[in-house]
Amino acid sequence: SQMTTSNQLFGNDNANWIYENGLYPRLTGMDDSDLAVLHAAPIFLNGDETVASVFSDFNVSVLPENIGWLSSNATEGLTVTIAQIAADGLKGVSFEGTGSFNLTAALGSASRTVNLRIPYVFEITSAAQLARLSYILSDDVEWNNDGYQWVDANGDLLEDGHLVPPYAFDTYFKLMNDISLAAICGEGVGNWQPIGYDGFMGHFNGNGHTISDLYINDEESANQALFGGVDDGSISNLTVEGSVKAESYVAGICVYLNNNGTLTNCHNAVALSAYSEYSYAGGVCVENYGTISNCSNSAHLEAFNVGGVCQENRGRIDHCYNAGTIEGSYIGGICPQNYNGATISNCYNVGTLIGNNEDSEVNGITHNSWSASITDCFNAGTLSGGSVYGIGYGYDGSYFTNCYNTGALFGDEYVAAICNSAEDGGGSGPSKGNNNVTNCFYDKQICTATDADATGLLTSEMTSGNSIFGAGNSNWVYTENFY
Repeated sequence: SQMTTSNQLFGNDNANWIYENGLYPRLTGMDDSDLAVLHAAPIFLNGDETVASVFSDFNVSVLPENIGWLSSNATEGLTVTIAQIAADGLKGVSFEGTGSFNLTAALGSASRTVNLRIPYVFEITSAAQLARLSYILSDDVEWNNDGYQWVDANGDLLEDGHLVPPYAFDTYFKLMNDISLAAICGEGVGNWQPIGYDGFMGHFNGNGHTISDLYINDEESANQALFGGVDDGSISNLTVEGSVKAESYVAGICVYLNNNGTLTNCHNAVALSAYSEYSYAGGVCVENYGTISNCSNSAHLEAFNVGGVCQENRGRIDHCYNAGTIEGSYIGGICPQNYNGATISNCYNVGTLIGNNEDSEVNGITHNSWSASITDCFNAGTLSGGSVYGIGYGYDGSYFTNCYNTGALFGDEYVAAICNSAEDGGGSGPSKGNNNVTNCFYDKQICTATDADATGLLTSEMTSGNSIFGAGNSNWVYTENFY
C-alpha cells in the first residue's frame, strides 16, 4: 500500500516517474507498454504477510487496462478462487487448504507469474502441546529428517497429523488461548525446558494471548527462558508471566535472537534473577543479533549485567520500553551493551534502576555503547548507583541524538544528565573518545546533574507543546503541559 499511493515516492522534482493511486510507479515514456502496465498492477496482501506466508484472502488489481488473473499448479487439496468484487479495479483471491499455487497476470502478449505459499499453522490450545514443542526440539530427541509427530490438546499423538521438522524450520505456530504452565512446571513439579534450546527456526504467533506460570529455578544451569535460541525465526504478539532463576543468561521470552530473527509485540512479566557473580539477564532476551520491536518489560530483574529489554545488542531495538525495577552492577533500562553499528531508537525507560554496589554503573537506556547509536529515546525513571547517566555511556564514536532525560539521578561517583564526556569534555565522568551528542535535553528542575554536551531546560520549556527536536522530526508528539 505504501508503494502504490499517488505520493511522490522518489521526490517531487523527479519527472521520470508516473504515479497513480493503487498502482506501482511507472517510468515516463515507457508507461504504456503491456509489460509496464502489467508490472504496475499490485497484489494487495494483508498486514505484514508475504508471498511466502499468506494466511488470509487478498485482492489483486485489474487496472489500468483490465488485466486478467489466473491461478495454476495448486497443491493437491488447495482450492483457489478469483472473483470480481464490489470495489472498482479489484478482484478477490480466496482459498481453502494449505500449500502453494501460481498466480499469473496477463495483458496482451505479456504475462507475469508469482508463486504464493499458504503454510500449515499448528494451533496450540494447551500446555501439553506447548510442552510437546519443547520436547521435540530438545537434545532428548534424536534427529529425524521426516519431522516429529504433533499432539492433540491432551498430549496424545496425532498419527496422521502434520510433522514438525527439525528446529521447526519455517513452521508456523499460533496460540489460540491463554495457557497456564502450572501443570507442566513449578515448585514440586519441575523446571520448564526452553523451546528450541539449540535453535528455534519457526514462527510463533502468540495471537495476543498470555503464557503464565513459567517456572525455572536452577542455580547450576544457564540459558533459561521460555524459548532458547531463536535463529532466523520469529516470536510475536505474546505475553509471558512467571519466574526464572538460574546461574546466568536468563530472560523472559528467549535467550538468543540470532541472524534475521525477530521479536515483535512481546511483553515480559517474568521475574528474573541470576545466581552467578558475573551473570547476564534481559527482560525480553539476553543477546540480540536480530530485530526487537514493540516489546516491553514490567517485571523485577536482578543480575550483574542486566537490561530491561535485552542485555547485549548487536542488531536493532525499536519502539521498546522498560517499566520494571532493575537491580544490578551494570544496568541499561533498555540494553546495557550496544555494539558496533547496533541501534536503539524510539525507546524509553520509566522503571526504577538501582545499582547494588559502589562500583555500579546505571544508565537510563544503555551502558557500554561501542560505535553505536541511540536515537529518539528518553528516560523518566529514577536512577541510583555508583556512576549514573540519564541516557547512557558511550565509547569510540557512539551517537546520542534527539534524547531527553526527566528522571532524578543519584550517583556516588560520576553523574551526567545524558551521557559521559565527549572527547572535548562535557558531562561527568571519564572521556571515552569522540561521542557525538546532538539535540539532547534534560529537565534541570528534576535532574540536578549537569551535562555540557546537552541542554538543560525548565519544566515549563519542556512541556510547552512546542517541538524541542525540530519540526521535521515526526517521532515525537507534543502536548502542552506534558513532556
